Formats: sequence, C-alpha cells, structure tokens
Amino acid sequence: MGGVVHAIAVIAVGVAAGLISGMFGVGGAIVTTPAIRLLLGGTPAIALGTPLPVTIPSAAVGCVTYAREGQVEWRAAIICGLAGVAGTVTGSLITKMANLHYLMIVTALTIIYLAINMIVRGMRGEVAPYEKSVGAFPGGELAEPGMRAADEGKTDGVKAAAWKLTGIGYGGGFVSGLLGIGGGLIFIPSFIFLIKLPIKKAFGTSLAVITAVAIPGSVIHYFLGHIDPRLLLFLVIGVVPGAYLGARFSIWAKEAWLYIMFGLFIGGVGIIFLVKEVLALV
Repeated sequence: MGGVVHAIAVIAVGVAAGLISGMFGVGGAIVTTPAIRLLLGGTPAIALGTPLPVTIPSAAVGCVTYAREGQVEWRAAIICGLAGVAGTVTGSLITKMANLHYLMIVTALTIIYLAINMIVRGMRGEVAPYEKSVGAFPGGELAEPGMRAADEGKTDGVKAAAWKLTGIGYGGGFVSGLLGIGGGLIFIPSFIFLIKLPIKKAFGTSLAVITAVAIPGSVIHYFLGHIDPRLLLFLVIGVVPGAYLGARFSIWAKEAWLYIMFGLFIGGVGIIFLVKEVLALV
C-alpha cells in the first residue's frame, strides 16, 4: 500500500511541475528537484538528474500545444536551442571553477528586477495592441486561434539578428548549466525584452528551446547513474497532462494577467535563491 501512495504522490508532483511548465514556459525542475529531495526521499544526485529527462516530455507537450495556436517562433527556437546546448555544456564544465554564491546572488537580483518589471507592465496594461483584445481570463474577448496566429506573426522575433538569438540561447544555457537553474528564467525575459516577443509566444518558444537543451544533460546524467527509472516513469505520467492543461490555460488567459502571474512566479524564485545564498555566506 505504501508503494501505491508513493506512486500517487510522485504523479501529483509531476502534475504540479507540468502545470508550472506549461503555464510559464519553464522546464518544471523548480518543482520536481526540491520535491524529490524533500518530499520523496531522493538522494541529491537523483534530485538533480531525474528532473532533466522529465523536462523533455513536459516541455515538448507544452511546446506542441502552443505551436498549434501559432505561439512558437521557430527560427528563434532553433537558433537558441543549438546555442543553448553549447552554453549548457560550457556552464556545466566550469561549475567547479567559479564562486557560485556571488554569481547566484547577482542572478537572483536580476531575476527579481525583471519580475518587478513584468508585474508593473501587466498592471499598467503595457502590452502590444493586439494583446489587449485577446484572451478570456479575466475579461477580454475570445479570438479565433488563426486570428491570433496571424496577428502575432508580425513580431521582432522573425527579424531578430542571428547573433542576438545565439547570445540569448548560449547565455540561457550557460547560466542553466553553471548555476543549475531553469533556462526558462533567462530565455523568457530575453525573448520579451530583447526581441519583443509577445508573452505567450515567449512561453511557447522557451519550451521549444528547453526541450532541446534538456537532451544532452539527460544523457550525461543517465550514464552517471543519476536517473531513477521508476521515479521518472511516474513523474512523466503526471507532467504530460499537467503541461497540456497549463499551456491551455495560458493560451486563453489575458496577456496582462500573464505578465503579473509570471512576474510573481519568477520573483518568488529569485527571492528564494537570494535568501538561500545570503544565508550560505553568513
């Protein structure tokens, strides 16, 4: 009976991770890693390694869901994905050479700054004109998916210079590999502020990049023995429907609310990281 309860708990963690992943375009490890370590009794190595292959189906399902609504900028995703893989490998290789406490503090402060910017933008309604008329929660008129895709096709993402996309991909992958934080926390603000993607398209594009970036790390941790197959199976059972539901929610949500919710989410993550690293230095 204990095994059944444990399996249900793991699936529930997967559903929660999938919802967060689909809603906000992140990998979901922000949920699975601490849950495996603190709630499910996994070792530090398993808590670090197992969430990586879980990220692949989670991000892929979310990506496909956004793509069906025209909410993925494929050119940006491909360039950033290739550069992100290289960045992740580089960041992982030099992890032991850097003082990660100070780097994490700087990263946390940057994330908090971006979070405040997101929340203010959402509260002021400072979104693209077409964004103000789409979405169904709370308020706003529903638009046909084809109409949204046509309206949102005219963004800076399709014109962004390859060097800028390469920099975003490599930087996001590098920070992810170096500090062990989700690349989505870097990719999404970069897509929004640097190449002016709408927030929904930033979520979808981020998930496409994350799917690619998670593959090499998963292979490495598999050969290192850091992946628990049974845990992986039950997590995947949960993240797949969770990611779909999370993505559907964000696709139909009002843009201003997404800025506020995403800002609160990454702001909370940034504060947790900041407090943790400051206490480690005391």
